Amino acid sequence: MTKVLLLACVLLAGCLQFSDFDVGRDVPEQKLQGSPIPLPLQETFPFAMDLDLSEYISKFETEREVQVTLQSLELTVTPTSMPSGDSDNFGFIEELHVYIGSSTEGTTLPRVEIASAVNPGPVATINFTVDSTIDLKPYIAEMAAVDAKAKGTAPTDEISFEGRGVVTVHP
Repeated sequence: MTKVLLLACVLLAGCLQFSDFDVGRDVPEQKLQGSPIPLPLQETFPFAMDLDLSEYISKFETEREVQVTLQSLELTVTPTSMPSGDSDNFGFIEELHVYIGSSTEGTTLPRVEIASAVNPGPVATINFTVDSTIDLKPYIAEMAAVDAKAKGTAPTDEISFEGRGVVTVHP
């Protein structure tokens, strides 16, 4: 009986599947200086997103390969830089591209685009088109660096924004 129970437990353990799960990551509030004179938008766009997922990945790492992919990303205007009578939006942006790279010196990982928004228009929230085929895990293992590049015209006054990204862990 004990051998049968042991065999059943081994077979059941082999059949167990861990489901994919989503983890939200905040993009903290940031500010972009405005200009009353129409100037080209600085190419480097202020952008930061914490991708430390070690607590989630380590739970599965010894059992199987884990993959992490970006599922969604959005930026939303915040009221911090809107004095009374002001209304801000992302209409000044023509293109916004988000990249991931490694912070490790001598890495062989290429810097790759993981999300983009083209001509979002005068909206308060940008919903990015994401590339959910890129495995972020190698970048996370090398202290991922997320940055953004923009094209457009500087906003007429300061704008503040924050955001949220969702990554999926595939155990």
